[in-house]
Amino acid sequence: MYEQVDDGEDEADIIDLASTLLADCKAELPLANLDTIVSLCREVLDRRPISHPLHSDAMRGLAYALGVRFMYTDQINDIQESFTLRHKALKLALEGTSNVSAFSF
Repeated sequence: MYEQVDDGEDEADIIDLASTLLADCKAELPLANLDTIVSLCREVLDRRPISHPLHSDAMRGLAYALGVRFMYTDQINDIQESFTLRHKALKLALEGTSNVSAFSF
C-alpha cells in the first residue's frame, strides 16, 4: 500500500510520505498508519539537531501526529508528549534558535 522508507531516503521524502499517510489517516483513520506517521516524524526530529533551522518544525510535526493519535487511542502519554514538544518548539522559536514557520501537515 505504501512504500517503505529506506535509510538512504532524504528528509523531504520522509516528510512527504508522512504527510500522505496523515491525509489518509484523516480520511480513513487506520491506527497502523498513524503509528507509522509518529515513527516517521520521530525519525525526522532525530535527524535534525537543535541547531538545524527546521528543528522546531520537526518538533511541531511530531506533536501534531501525537495529538491526532491521542484522539483515537486516549493514550495520555501521547498528549503529554505533544504538549511538551509544542512548548519546547515555541521556546526555541522565541529564543531565536529555530525557524518560526508553521509546520505544514
